[in-house]
Amino acid sequence: MIAVPAISPRFSWADYRRWPDGERWELIDGQAWAMAPAPSISHQTVAGRCYARLERHLNGKPYRPFIAPTDVKLSEFDLPAPGEPQSPGPLG
Repeated sequence: MIAVPAISPRFSWADYRRWPDGERWELIDGQAWAMAPAPSISHQTVAGRCYARLERHLNGKPYRPFIAPTDVKLSEFDLPAPGEPQSPGPLG
């Protein structure tokens, strides 16, 4: 007997926009990936301090830091949840 892989549905931006607000997901090539739960208070404290420093450093430059998860729509089927700074070019 030959194993046949299961066919997963390919989700789009429109599908993603209809999902419940209380869940965290990202799409990679139309495949849905569940994200980790919300970070701890100590993590939020460190992240807030990093954000404040980064915001001061980028003041007057054409870049903006974001503290909360932000949807980045690369295509109809790619909505990664960035874990590292995303930029069209070098920061600085």
